[in-house]
Amino acid sequence: MITPLVSLRMRVVADGCRASGTPVPMKRRRRHSVSEIDTSAFSIEADGYILDLEDAEDAERPKEKPIRPSDAALERWAAMHRNAFLRELLRHDGRGEESSEFCTRCNIEGHAAKYRCDDCLCSRLLCAGCCIEVHGQLPFHNIQEWDAAALFFSKTSLQQLGLRVQLGHCESNAHCPRPTPAHDDFVVLHDNGIHVVTFDYCGCSNAEEGYLQLLRARFFPATTQRPQTCATFTCLDRFAAFSLKPKTNAMDFYDTLERMTDGAGDKPPDRYRMLLRMEREWRHLMLLKRGGQSGYKSNEAEETSTGELAIRCPACPRPGVNIPEDWPDADPQNEYLYSQFFAMDACFQLKRRMVSSEARDPALGPGFAFMVESKPYREYLRTATNNQEMSTCSGLKALAQANTKFSKGYAATGVGMVVCARHEFVQPTSVGDLQKGERYSNMDYIFAAMLRHIHRFLRKVVSYDIVCQWHKYIFKRLGQLPAFLKVVLLREWTKFVVPKLHILGHTLDCKNKYDLNLIPGSGQTDAEGIERAWASAGGLSGTYWSFWNWTKLLGLPATLRRRLDAAEIELRKQKEAFKEFSEQQAELVPVWREMVLKYEADKTQKNPYVAEMKGVITEAQVRLQLQNQEEEQARQGRTALRSGNNRVKAQAILKKSQTTAEQLELGSARRKLNRDVQTLRTLQATFTPEALSKLASLSLPDTAVAEDVPLLLPSALAVSWTASADPIQGLEPRLAELLSMERLHRCAQMGHSLAHLRNHLHIRKRLRVNKELHVRHQAANTRALAVRARNESQLLFFADIYQTAWFAVLQIEGGDESKVGFTRLRREDIRYMDEPEVLSKKAEKAKERKERQERLHARIQEEEGWFEGEGQEKGKEKDEMEVEDPNEDDDFFMKGSNQVDMVEAVRIEWSKAWARLRRWEEEVGILTEETRRMPVSHESWALMWEKRLTAVPVGTIPEAEAEAPEQLLEERENELEREEEEEDSDEKRS
Repeated sequence: MITPLVSLRMRVVADGCRASGTPVPMKRRRRHSVSEIDTSAFSIEADGYILDLEDAEDAERPKEKPIRPSDAALERWAAMHRNAFLRELLRHDGRGEESSEFCTRCNIEGHAAKYRCDDCLCSRLLCAGCCIEVHGQLPFHNIQEWDAAALFFSKTSLQQLGLRVQLGHCESNAHCPRPTPAHDDFVVLHDNGIHVVTFDYCGCSNAEEGYLQLLRARFFPATTQRPQTCATFTCLDRFAAFSLKPKTNAMDFYDTLERMTDGAGDKPPDRYRMLLRMEREWRHLMLLKRGGQSGYKSNEAEETSTGELAIRCPACPRPGVNIPEDWPDADPQNEYLYSQFFAMDACFQLKRRMVSSEARDPALGPGFAFMVESKPYREYLRTATNNQEMSTCSGLKALAQANTKFSKGYAATGVGMVVCARHEFVQPTSVGDLQKGERYSNMDYIFAAMLRHIHRFLRKVVSYDIVCQWHKYIFKRLGQLPAFLKVVLLREWTKFVVPKLHILGHTLDCKNKYDLNLIPGSGQTDAEGIERAWASAGGLSGTYWSFWNWTKLLGLPATLRRRLDAAEIELRKQKEAFKEFSEQQAELVPVWREMVLKYEADKTQKNPYVAEMKGVITEAQVRLQLQNQEEEQARQGRTALRSGNNRVKAQAILKKSQTTAEQLELGSARRKLNRDVQTLRTLQATFTPEALSKLASLSLPDTAVAEDVPLLLPSALAVSWTASADPIQGLEPRLAELLSMERLHRCAQMGHSLAHLRNHLHIRKRLRVNKELHVRHQAANTRALAVRARNESQLLFFADIYQTAWFAVLQIEGGDESKVGFTRLRREDIRYMDEPEVLSKKAEKAKERKERQERLHARIQEEEGWFEGEGQEKGKEKDEMEVEDPNEDDDFFMKGSNQVDMVEAVRIEWSKAWARLRRWEEEVGILTEETRRMPVSHESWALMWEKRLTAVPVGTIPEAEAEAPEQLLEERENELEREEEEEDSDEKRS
């Protein structure tokens, strides 16, 4: 028997991810051309691959690159100099070259040279008198004493040697004629440890009080009445720096000082609480000083206005500071340039336990900078109602836990804040504590407190992750705030948006209304910058926000230049792509453009960014309708249908659980579904007992899992009900109403599933194109296939929902497909128009059509006797008259009802592309304007500091005048840095 030769015809399967080979008989001509081969002499073992190393030895091997250390200097040090370093360190533990037993500085006989300083550049051995004389102005150096008997140095101090520090006389080695000793064992905290120092106050007739003498000598006293503890300005500055960037807490900093003082465990006097007090006062004073407060009668700290000490954003619009005076009369196309962008959010990592109170621990500067005024804020919260916030949007955890955010034992469960959405500057009086989650009452107060510092006529874009719910009654709630917070928020000049990342978790309706990509005038603002502020804060206090704003201020010139360069490049790409896209739909573009403009002017007009589902009621509308019906039916003892339909969806989800994580959760999900099914069975026993009878007749095994047990909703009983119904009166009204309610909900399910199917088909196409163009290596391929697999899972999930609903309606209609209203969905229907399988079929049809036309042309030529070139024109005319075959050309279907769907899909894509182009154009315009505003703001601040020069009378406290020139110089330097950034960027682009 001769085995026929076969070949494989390879094609791409429907999912576009795999290839399939179909064996087909080999054609006769090709079979004869293949010679038969005798395979009897072949052996599998003999033909097996054997690794031959001997042949490989003769082959030329590539030269191996030498492995070099990542740090050559470290390797050289370890190999050649480590021991030399170690010898020198041991040398410092001894006397070194100091062989003389007498002090070589004073050369006085009997003055033993046994003291040296660890902090001085030259650690020569001195006697006690010379050591004190040398360190008269260096009282915090660490002194060691040589023990000749034990042959090592032991720790001592200048105070033990007899050093007394004179206050009130700055001259070197100056002595007051009437010194007044300070408290014995005066403790000083310095950046190299904790020291005990002996102070002498000045007792002259014109001497200042003791605490002022300490301040003049750069010592910060812990108290003003007979202080016993102080810290150097350097120590407080170090602690402030370490707490802001590396986020060192006070306990760790103080513990480090203790260990630097004595590493052997002998602790110095405890001054931890004093350090907390001094540092708190120090930061408050630095905030006042840098904000322009002098403490003089005309400029006292108590006179600081609300939010005055906050560092403002120099790039945001501020009337009277950095925008033209005629900005209200700007052209409509340029109005977006004078918009202020805000981002609101709450962070629940910044908790504060209930260990104190406002009465016991009052704020030093309430409302001076970023925090809201604590007293009126708490008085308002006592009167605010604790209403449960209701959500009509899915997945808003902030609303679900608005009043139950683990508040027990905490004075504050979190912090709410408002920042500049484009540059991430924290706004004045925009930070407040939260007591029980993210309640509207807290966020409303914080938002209104911030708006006091913003010009009322500026256009405002407010971003909030739950803005879809929060803004509904915001204008009404703002009117209920205290009188000093009743700000004017103009509806027509205020837009509410959701940050670009958070919008992905909202419903489709929210995405169409609050997406920044579709809001005119928003540029490329993402509004997610506030999350970066939370991540950097790391549990720090309100002082951190000054540091945060100052850091942003220093980096703003480079940031704006980098963003502007990137925006200009992207804008050119978007223009080219949009021009090509528009040319392909040139006839429809004017209509689409007008539709977009009408919608942006009036939100009640047709939304050009979404597909219109004509005649299809949504699931949300059905749920609302059923809810209203069930409220009436509950009074009549009739069951609710929604619970049964929810269990249908739960079963579909369980059936699609395939991943390991999903399998692990199957147990709890099945238990929950079983409980819900038991509730359904109880209702069925009362209202549809036929369902229980039919369930018993099925004889399901005990091992049947929850998702495989039929629910037997009214549609499953429709056939038996119809068969047993009275032929004249028909179904009972109760049963007919049940079927009608289920049909309504099933139709909504089909419409909803179709919309999701189309969406995931678009995603399938984009994923396929992205993989073909950009994915190359194995890791990227694995990730791309994983994403495509998740998308395919969603496609099948919604397909199952659709089919389940379709068959349910078919049963309700008695098996008549014409009455269902929807077409049956088959697997081959779930495809995109230009998928590989579809394209291959179109290519085959085109080839067959071409061959048929050639045969027709040859027959006509033969019948009429044409020569080779004579009848070409006539042949072309006849070819052009060929009737289109709907079975051969997919474009034929585009001329029917499917063309409307396709045009609508292209319209949506064109509208989004135009919105994308305009957002980039706006981004370039906004960045250009922000770059112009920044030096103008610095110049305005420089003029403000020049005016402050005259705020303090000359000669009264001349030191206060130095702050203004210093700040003035900083503003000028910031302006120069911005100009240098622009020059460097221009050179790179050129």
